[in-house]
Amino acid sequence: MPRRRGRLRLLTAAAAKTCAEASRRLRLLLVTTTRDVLAGLGLVLGSVAAASLTGRRAASSAEAAPGGVSLALGGGPPVVISTYAGGIEWWPGTQPALIDWPGVRSSPAAHPSWSGPADALRGSDGRLLPALLRKYGHASASRVAAIGFSAGSNSGLSQLLRHPLDRAQIDFVGSFDGIHGYVGQYPPPQGNPLAYFKFREQADPWLDFMRQAALGLKGCVITASNVAPPAADFTQTRLALTSLLQALGTQLGRLSPGDTPWTSPPLVYRPGDAPIPAATLAQVRESWGTTATATMGQLNALEAPNGDQKEDHIKQAKLIGPLMLATLVPRWRAGGQV
Repeated sequence: MPRRRGRLRLLTAAAAKTCAEASRRLRLLLVTTTRDVLAGLGLVLGSVAAASLTGRRAASSAEAAPGGVSLALGGGPPVVISTYAGGIEWWPGTQPALIDWPGVRSSPAAHPSWSGPADALRGSDGRLLPALLRKYGHASASRVAAIGFSAGSNSGLSQLLRHPLDRAQIDFVGSFDGIHGYVGQYPPPQGNPLAYFKFREQADPWLDFMRQAALGLKGCVITASNVAPPAADFTQTRLALTSLLQALGTQLGRLSPGDTPWTSPPLVYRPGDAPIPAATLAQVRESWGTTATATMGQLNALEAPNGDQKEDHIKQAKLIGPLMLATLVPRWRAGGQV
C-alpha cells in the first residue's frame, strides 16, 4: 500500500510536470502566435495605410484631373482673364498676359452677357477655357486667373467656372459685386441658405471654387453690396454671397447652421487663414465705409454696407486693383510666376 502511494505520488508529480510543460509551451505558442499575428496585422495596417495614402494621392490627382485628363498647363506666361472691361495697369513690374474677354449686349441699355460668346467657344466636352486661351494666343499659359465685375462676374465668371476641369485649371478668381442668386424661396428656410439659388447649377460651381480656396488650394476674393438687378426674382449680391458662405462654412465645420459668416466669432481665424492685410482693408473701408469681412483659408469675402446701390457698386470696381495687389499679386510672385 505504501509502495502504491509512492508510485501514485510519482505519477501525480510527473503529470503535474507534464501539465506545467504543456502550459509553458501553450503560453509560448500563444505569445509567438500573437506576436506573429500582430506583426502580420502591422503589415496589413501598413499596407492599408500605404494604400490609403496612395488612394488619397490618387483622389487628389483625380480631383485635379477628373476622368484622368491632364490638367497640366504650359510653360508660357501666366494669364489674367478680365471680364470687367479693365486692364491690369495696377500690376507692378512685369505683368502677366491679359485676355480682355467682352460680353455682348442685346441692346444698348442691356447688361452684357457672356452666354453667347461662351457657347461659341465651348467644346463638345463642355469645356470653355482651352478654346478661350487658344483664341487669344495663350494656349500655353502657365497659370490662369479670372477677374470679373458686375455682369462680368455673374455671367462671365459663371461661364468660366461651369465645367469642373476649367475650375481645376483656374488658380484665382476675383469676383466684384456680381453674384446674384435666382430666388427659389424668399426668405430661405432656416438651415438651407442655398434656397436663395433656385437652380443649384448656378450655385454649385461657385461653392466648389470657394471650397478649394477655403482649403488653401486656390485663391479667391469676392465682394458684395446691396445691388440687385431690376428683376425682382434675383437677389442682392450680399444675400447671394452670404448664403454661399453660410453653406460653405457649415460644410467645413466653420459655422453652425444659421450663423452669420460676417461676424467674428463665430467665424474666427484659424491657422492657414490669410485675411486681407490691414492696410488694404483700411483703404477699402475708407472708400466703402463700414465693411464686413469673412476669411476661410485663401478665400476672402467683403460686404459693403447697405447704401446707395449705384454708388456702392461703382466703388467696388475702383478697388479691384488694391485688392488684387493684396492677394493675387503676392500669390503669383510667391510661386515665381511673375
